[in-house]
Amino acid sequence: MSDTGALKHEAEKTQQSGAAFTPPTGSGLERQNRKGVYALLAVAIVVASAAPCVGADSPSTMTLLESFEAPNVVERVALTNARVSVVPTGATQGKQALRIDFLPSDSLSTATIKGIAPTDWSQFGQLIVDVTNLGEEPQFFGLRVDGPNGRQRSGSRELGSRLSATFTLSFADAAATGMRTPPVAAGTLAFLVDYAQSPFDYHAPSPFDFSRVDGLTFFRYGRNPSSIVIDNSRLAPPFDLRGLVDAYGQYTRSNWPGKIHGAGDLAAQRVADAKELSSSAVPPEADEFGGWKPGPKLMATGFFRTEKTGGKWWLVTPAGHLFFSLGMDCVGLQGSGTFIAGRESMFSWLPSKDSPLAKHVGQAKGRLGYEGAAKERATFNFFAANLERKYGPDYMEDYVPIALKRLRAWGFNTVAAWSDDPFCFNQRDNRIPYTVIVHPRSVPLNAAYGYTPDPFDPSFAQDTEEAIRAMAARVNGDPWCIGFFVDNEQRWWPYGVLRGLLANDAASSHGKRMFIDDLREKYSDIGVLNTAWNTRFESWETLAKPAKLEGRTPETRISDAQAFVVKAARKYFSVVKNALKAAAPNHLYLGCRFAMDAPEPVKALAAEFCDVVSVNIYNHSIGKDWSFLGGLDKPCLIGEFHFGALDRGMFGPGLVPANDQADRARKYAHYLMSALDQASLVGCHWFQYHDQPLTGRLDGENDNVGFVDIADTPYPELLLAAKEVHAAAYRRRASEPGPGTGR
Repeated sequence: MSDTGALKHEAEKTQQSGAAFTPPTGSGLERQNRKGVYALLAVAIVVASAAPCVGADSPSTMTLLESFEAPNVVERVALTNARVSVVPTGATQGKQALRIDFLPSDSLSTATIKGIAPTDWSQFGQLIVDVTNLGEEPQFFGLRVDGPNGRQRSGSRELGSRLSATFTLSFADAAATGMRTPPVAAGTLAFLVDYAQSPFDYHAPSPFDFSRVDGLTFFRYGRNPSSIVIDNSRLAPPFDLRGLVDAYGQYTRSNWPGKIHGAGDLAAQRVADAKELSSSAVPPEADEFGGWKPGPKLMATGFFRTEKTGGKWWLVTPAGHLFFSLGMDCVGLQGSGTFIAGRESMFSWLPSKDSPLAKHVGQAKGRLGYEGAAKERATFNFFAANLERKYGPDYMEDYVPIALKRLRAWGFNTVAAWSDDPFCFNQRDNRIPYTVIVHPRSVPLNAAYGYTPDPFDPSFAQDTEEAIRAMAARVNGDPWCIGFFVDNEQRWWPYGVLRGLLANDAASSHGKRMFIDDLREKYSDIGVLNTAWNTRFESWETLAKPAKLEGRTPETRISDAQAFVVKAARKYFSVVKNALKAAAPNHLYLGCRFAMDAPEPVKALAAEFCDVVSVNIYNHSIGKDWSFLGGLDKPCLIGEFHFGALDRGMFGPGLVPANDQADRARKYAHYLMSALDQASLVGCHWFQYHDQPLTGRLDGENDNVGFVDIADTPYPELLLAAKEVHAAAYRRRASEPGPGTGR
């Protein structure tokens, strides 16, 4: 999530998101099957539930696009791995709707509606459609607007089993909103913009021309058959972005429990915090580091280490007790600024130059949409401003110990990646073990597909050594430091690396020169390579220049890319390990935080060189889909997961949406219990401490992913669930291991 492509999967199989979606309450979707959900909130939560706050603006006029009443509608649908029919089920406009049956396939399944009218959508701002999932399983699907010359605008979501919902695809790009998930029409749910077309993507295409729409495509990735019904597609005016945000950084057009309306609410929240924390204490079962004191006593080394005992991997505290890392990412102020320059009309209040809160106005370099090069522009940090309103001008003196007390009271035992220094270093009271993360500056191996450093470039080893030494000097042998993450959301998928690598110029790319040398050794002649690869390179010198792969992809391309990726990964992990063990020999190498998954040989190399293999897994749970964790026979750690909802004034639900705050709590408990049951996992870290800004952090992410909101108000449902499941975590973890990767 800290990296924009967190859910991109194997490039040669097209994109695939690991996010899952269940619609919010208050929109006619309360029929979600609740059987077996975690019930700890049933008697404890007294906060009233609220309908989705986003989109209080209801479009005054809409234009019907397609209601599937015409007798020839089926003939106008072009199909790939799908079939369609008209049915009365799910009809919301007229008497019939369009049923799409997506067939089992290893490639994209599509149903493209041609002959739509009007084709000029330039005066509209939103496409709205009603969808019903006919299946017994949640269905992940997408909606794409097709234009000339292959241009597209698309988004995707998941709809729960046997549910109906109304979805909106916003036409606004980031040049207008600066938000990954913009506000949409009232009572509807926003499609999540596909990352490949995100305006924040460095290689994003130019803006889509909505004056020349060719067709409307519904699509699905997946091998299992599934069926949806669509109806009543209509066009709505653009969403009015003026005055969206109040003085506290909150949405202005709706209300919800816990919303701050004035200084008195902040004062009351501070009193409530103090009362809650005064009754909280460190569990008696925990040692000083948060380890399991009643558990077996193992060798104490004075630093964190790993050990496999009772058939399960564990971290071991410096005192020798078993430890499962329950972590919180981004504790502090990082990622809480939002651009205001060029978007002033979105804010109903901004500080004047002589305001005490003007100190929270800053400058940052970034891009809004398709405007070309990044440029310096003004930002404002509503979260920091609210902390000052709540705690006073020296707010950090109160905020730091209170946040640490909160984490301990909620059962967290790790301050995790991207947390600010005061929460990690030089703390005397309320100490919590922590991790650090290092991002060496280095030349990319594949700038065109995610980020993977070029380990063959001499600067990589030098930059890695310098970055790790600098962090090691700050850690200074602190026994409270669990270990070092190095890099984030690494992507080692062969075809993606290959495409990015070939886009480089070998004159400036050590990795590409190494790859060409390997190819020349194997194929000797460029003609032989062309035959094997289905390419038409005129010479090795032509291949050395920036190149683009076209045509059918034979297995030889993939196998050659795989061989090079394994070679590069071995070099990468060995360089990092050597640098870390030289500079910080007493601390664990926690890996590169794979983005969801990685090729088997690369994961095996990570297990060979890392003390702990880290993966960011955004999903409902850790089940059979993640069996590779156990297969590595190495301690593993989840670096990021979260759930978000739209019932408290936020626009984005994160990568795994929930119905509402109560459902977030249930999902948290379910996910964490599945992680505790995974024999190879030694930790699980939530992303992140506070919500992202409503109008987007500097890369546009604007999701409800915090344990506290933009005004530092905790979400009571979520923290209660965390306290309950954390209190039972060690005893559950230490129970009899189940077969393979779970109970």
